[in-house]
Amino acid sequence: MISPIVLDIENKSIKTTDRATLLSVFAIFGDLTSAGVNVIIGKTADISTTSAFITCTAMCVCAYALLFVYRKKESQKINVEGQVN
Repeated sequence: MISPIVLDIENKSIKTTDRATLLSVFAIFGDLTSAGVNVIIGKTADISTTSAFITCTAMCVCAYALLFVYRKKESQKINVEGQVN
């Protein structure tokens, strides 16, 4: 569902000539992350459904925190570039 948005962000964030290489690295990282998340959620679901939902909630909170940090660093980068130019 969010794949088109993620692909758009990845494409816009790459400014080098090695676009294909970096897109491949992004794809590998995404695949490894999703495989790891599936294993973790599966193991916690074996314990109980409640623990699986708690794990999913914790992962979502971590992802939101990482997004917040990324956006803060991006805004600082844009501010610094604006002051230099």
